[in-house]
Amino acid sequence: MAFLNTKAAIVVGALLSGLILGLAFPPTTLGFSAFFALIPLLLLMDRSRPLLHGAIAAYLAMLVFHGITHWFFAVLPFGHDDSFLGMLGVLYWLVNPLLLALPYIAHHSFVRSFGLRSALMLLPFTLTAFEWLKTFTLFWTPELALGYTLVDYTTLIQAADVAGVWGLSFFVAFVNACLTWVLLAIVPSLLRPGDVGPRTYVRTLYLVVLSFVILGGYGLLRRQTVDVDMALNGHTRWPLAVVQASVDTWSKWSAPLDEQLEAHLKLSAELTGNPRNERPVAVIWPETALPLNMRSEAGLQTMQTLQNEAWITDIPFVFGAIDSTSRGQFNAVFYIGPDGAGQVSHKVKLTPYAERSPFEDFWQFGEAMDEQSNGVSAWTAGASPGLLNIPIGGDSLRVAPLICIESVYPDYVRALVERGADFILVASNDAWADGTDGPEQHFLMSVFRAVETRRYVVSAANSGISGLISPEGIVLEQSRNMDSTAMMLNIQRSSVGTFYTRFGDALPFICLCLYGLGLFGQIFLRQESVALPLSAAETKEHS
Repeated sequence: MAFLNTKAAIVVGALLSGLILGLAFPPTTLGFSAFFALIPLLLLMDRSRPLLHGAIAAYLAMLVFHGITHWFFAVLPFGHDDSFLGMLGVLYWLVNPLLLALPYIAHHSFVRSFGLRSALMLLPFTLTAFEWLKTFTLFWTPELALGYTLVDYTTLIQAADVAGVWGLSFFVAFVNACLTWVLLAIVPSLLRPGDVGPRTYVRTLYLVVLSFVILGGYGLLRRQTVDVDMALNGHTRWPLAVVQASVDTWSKWSAPLDEQLEAHLKLSAELTGNPRNERPVAVIWPETALPLNMRSEAGLQTMQTLQNEAWITDIPFVFGAIDSTSRGQFNAVFYIGPDGAGQVSHKVKLTPYAERSPFEDFWQFGEAMDEQSNGVSAWTAGASPGLLNIPIGGDSLRVAPLICIESVYPDYVRALVERGADFILVASNDAWADGTDGPEQHFLMSVFRAVETRRYVVSAANSGISGLISPEGIVLEQSRNMDSTAMMLNIQRSSVGTFYTRFGDALPFICLCLYGLGLFGQIFLRQESVALPLSAAETKEHS
């Protein structure tokens, strides 16, 4: 097809891939389209095309994909007259696609060095390795992993308890690579690597079907075993009162604290003060429900108010606020019990550009961050994650407290569960994105944390989405965005172990090693690789 050799194909193919992939991402119900979303982009990555053209195509595709999934980061701040955050959002919108494009640029480089077939075989390893590397940088967050597109396919995602969301990203990339090869084999005018007989694409399609059967069969079997494991673990369910006060996040930092405290207490009383309701083991408020330093004079007074309320109701409070120590200022989750006992856990994984800047050493930028009065600031990262303990008679429930974006770091959550967490709490403030798909998108990512660790996930969000997710990844309860409400969520203690909880990111580490071997071969065997003969089709193109 002559069109594929034109510069216009770069734009059309890239935009098409970016559009399909963006529409496949939650909370849409088009996740199945992720299995062929990359094909238009991969068709452009042939050996005869300059690497720069492939890089441009990859960037355009990721720019569209990123724009569809995260457009609100750049647009909403300007709507609230916050030009500083708006500029940060625009920077994020433009820079992040460049980073997202890197694995596809690496793939095109492999195509040019080793040929299309070998590069397609390496593609799942390349994409998975790069997605995993995002968890170690200050520039990236891993919330755009391909595996998240499968959130609606409960049976398929059960495999996350073996390899995490990375395993599902690997699967999506694998199917795209196979279907690309089949398409190139079936349509002679698209063919780059040479003549391929029918057996090649028949075997490839058979491999794709077999992979679906294996994942689906594992999912059905695993769901049954999890049900049995949970039943053997006991039927006791612990009620938690989750408050969603829906305070305007753009003004909460300057609004009167008494009004916000009263709003949360009033909603809490709707559950704890109603004799027809079962008594919750804890009342949970979202991230920065109290936007003040709890060690300040006002904070200590507020803490006393909460302690008195906990003593009267005999129900502890778990809430988000600020903790300021000699080490710095922390985004934190606090526990205060009826007996006055207190606990605190600091946020470790800070949000790039909003809570921590990769450029924070530049004085002027750091000063601009510190001057923000809407919760955006130069926060200090916590030293290490810690569990919170909710006493229940002579026993206790161990909580893995996650603050906002920490819920998109699988290995971070896994480490907390490995230390003995009975359930996962996600305290967040997604009100920045109210009126968009952002809050539900963030909420649905916790589905994978539930499956990976086989723990209940409780979400407590300022304005939504709050709710409950089962260890099978099923959303049991879900609030509506921007509602002011209180929910009674019943969890069950889980001690079900998983391969992922024990061994963590083994798959992406193996992918990184294999990608490294490919890179090693590309660098040190370059002359031999480049010397590979062109196919008849490619020779004709160059003549």
